[in-house]
Amino acid sequence: MYQPIKSISIAGTFLSPVHIGTGQEIDPFSSFIKQDRLYYFELSSVLARLPDAERAAFMKLLGEGSLVEVRKFLAARVDQRQDAIGSIAVAPDIAAEYAGKIGDQHNQLIFQPFFRNGHNFKPLLPGSSLKGAIRTAVIDALIRERNINLSDRAKRDPRYMEREVLGHQDIDQDPFKALKCADIPLPEDGTIIQRVYNYSERREKLTDLGLRIEMTKSLLDGAALHFEGLLDFFEGYRGRTIPNRDKKAISLYLTPAELLSACRYFYANNLREEHERFYRDSPYEATSARLLQIGDELGSDECLLRLGRFTQAESKSINKYRTVKVRGEGGTRDMLHGTTRNLAAGRYPMGWIKLKFSGVDATVRPGTDDNHPSVTRQTPPTGRRVIITDTGKKNAPVDLSRLKDRFPSRGRR
Repeated sequence: MYQPIKSISIAGTFLSPVHIGTGQEIDPFSSFIKQDRLYYFELSSVLARLPDAERAAFMKLLGEGSLVEVRKFLAARVDQRQDAIGSIAVAPDIAAEYAGKIGDQHNQLIFQPFFRNGHNFKPLLPGSSLKGAIRTAVIDALIRERNINLSDRAKRDPRYMEREVLGHQDIDQDPFKALKCADIPLPEDGTIIQRVYNYSERREKLTDLGLRIEMTKSLLDGAALHFEGLLDFFEGYRGRTIPNRDKKAISLYLTPAELLSACRYFYANNLREEHERFYRDSPYEATSARLLQIGDELGSDECLLRLGRFTQAESKSINKYRTVKVRGEGGTRDMLHGTTRNLAAGRYPMGWIKLKFSGVDATVRPGTDDNHPSVTRQTPPTGRRVIITDTGKKNAPVDLSRLKDRFPSRGRR
């Protein structure tokens, strides 16, 4: 029987921490930390229930510009049971930092939250993030499989690239118009605020970026987080033309199997390349190899995806036409790959999820690209010796100091 909409059930697992933000921030005027949890509140609601004299005292503090005194005033009057809209788990080291710097006039104590439902403030996985990750893989697959050579304008402008690859003359014919994915609710306790570090393999350096980010818990940090949703394929667009315009409703209809196959190829190879370029024989080899093993053991209805911020240019760009702008001492230069990686809590590559397409069988298995052989934890290392260091503390970054003498900067790539 003809069905205008074909719904595919999806089930996902966060393999590593993911951050998808909104550009908003949680500041000291709308939050406080107590017992390793950040509570956020509406300042206007707190002030509305205070006596007139206390509201006047607060406004006086604002006029004097004393941030420390404002923080102390709010900390003494906000009731977490009465005023808190919600709360987020906080890594112990960040909670300790908050307690130690709450009296520092120059410390803003700002946090970047995860994407949330505007009504109940619970975290959401945006359907647009899943759809965007799938879109990148599909465009890469079409260029590779059809050996498409882009015009100079398309190389410079992503909009023209998509037109040439997907074959649509205007946005109304975009094939992804036929794919819908609703936002997916996540558990209220499924996220935690962590630091983000930048790791330079060449310099053997781990740098705190100064960002306090709400991210999902994940398999790598021992708290596997799962979700379920639907991908809706609008079959009614297949082969249809727009009345009186002699134009296809969409330029190309993409099947669930084609999307799955494209994602399996693109992200599995992306993961392997990153392992070889940055993590092999590094303090993070075991963590990266664990991701690789998961990728190698995918079922024929499963793929990897990479979502959100801090997930590197390679996972958001097309392999054949990638240009990464890298800033250095001599200015900005164009390169094929980035030179550093971002790590949640100084330990985990960010953004990786596993996604299952129920009832869909991919036609391409991961690891079929001869240029990217499968690499698992059982693969013997080549080149540099394996040095894995660990502080033994769950929330501490990996200690790089032992690498200094064993791998001097001279001669490193």
